[in-house]
Amino acid sequence: MDNREDHAEHPTTERRRRNQVLDQPEGRRLHREEVAARWPDLAGANMQGAQLAGESLAEGDLREACLRDADLRGANLRECLLRDCDFRGADLRGANLENVDLRRVLTDAGTRLDPKWRLVVDLLAAGGAGADLAGRDLAAANLPGADLSGASLRGVRLATANLKEAILRGADLSDADLHCASLVRADLSAANLAGVQLSWADLTGANLAGACLRGARLCGANLRGACLHGADLRETDLSVVNFTGADLRRTDLSGANLTGAKLRATKLELAVATNGAGPGETVFPAGFNLADSGIRYRDD
Repeated sequence: MDNREDHAEHPTTERRRRNQVLDQPEGRRLHREEVAARWPDLAGANMQGAQLAGESLAEGDLREACLRDADLRGANLRECLLRDCDFRGADLRGANLENVDLRRVLTDAGTRLDPKWRLVVDLLAAGGAGADLAGRDLAAANLPGADLSGASLRGVRLATANLKEAILRGADLSDADLHCASLVRADLSAANLAGVQLSWADLTGANLAGACLRGARLCGANLRGACLHGADLRETDLSVVNFTGADLRRTDLSGANLTGAKLRATKLELAVATNGAGPGETVFPAGFNLADSGIRYRDD
């Protein structure tokens, strides 16, 4: 994700500066043509009431900008920087807010957002621990650090979403779509991930201890340094997964496919596998030294 944000200020100084910027926008109001000419550098710009429906501002810098009462219907704001951006009274229906950090934007009851992005704003503000979000569309949502512990996320669409350091402990994510999502250092301990789609997801340093991933698809995922101690990995597609430095002790690998997986410095003591050709066999990468791995076959 984008690392262009400024360093944090002292809360009192930051709050005073923010109120000055948002309540008394400086500079002449920019019209649509001026906005387009100045893009992508729109930081601090006064666009109050601007008619920007359908405009593409993707990847622009709108930090501290005033878009109060602006018409942004169908606008493309994908990957914009929106820290301290004022959207009070703005119409954002149909706007593309994919991969946008909405934690520091200012909205009010008059801000019109599609239900998907209103939900994201609410989850960032109040969390979603224990919430029923089954089947919801949160694809490409930016939810870093969100508390979704114990939430029902069965079948939810979170493809390419940013869930870095999110708390998903004990959540039900069965059959969810998280392909290419970022779950770096996320807490997924004891979560239900049966049948989940995690292909090419980034789970570097994630905690999946005791999680159920039976039948999940993790082809190409990055689990470098992740903890999967005691996880259920039966019949899971682990092909081409990077397990470098990961903890897979006491996992159940019965019927799992580890073709092409990287198992360098991976802890595998007391993991369980199945032997014998055909369906149900645990498939290890070519050249893997099973004898010295600490893995035991289920019949042992």
